[in-house]
Amino acid sequence: MVGIKVSSKIKDSYSFRVAKKCDIDDMINVIDDFYDVLQINNAPLDKNKAPWSWISDNALSFILLLINNKICGFFIARHIDKNSHLHSIFIKKDYRGNGLGEILLKEHWQNAIRANPNIQTLTLHIHKENITASAFYLKHNYKK
Repeated sequence: MVGIKVSSKIKDSYSFRVAKKCDIDDMINVIDDFYDVLQINNAPLDKNKAPWSWISDNALSFILLLINNKICGFFIARHIDKNSHLHSIFIKKDYRGNGLGEILLKEHWQNAIRANPNIQTLTLHIHKENITASAFYLKHNYKK
């Protein structure tokens, strides 16, 4: 992939697929220690609440990143009018630092264009405590 630094052992072994309700437990496991590390108390663990309760909403994309057919990351995006809002992006702890965030972000952009070829904006929100994510998105031309 042009412009994306991906570990050579991962480069040719990943794929994407749409998440299903039966994937929610695995997606929660991907989140793992994220909320604990940032000392945020609102981890989305209740499968009956958002964002998991949104999984059947046609305005949303729940896209899994698989390596050797195992879920190692995902993103959730909402497509409304000419905007695609990136709700969440997560990489499993054991796979972080291998360029997968960039792969997921690029897939989000492509997914947004597929959902609406006339898209005009891409937005997102991050937890203010997540300095790493803020730097990541600024590096990829998002603005505060």
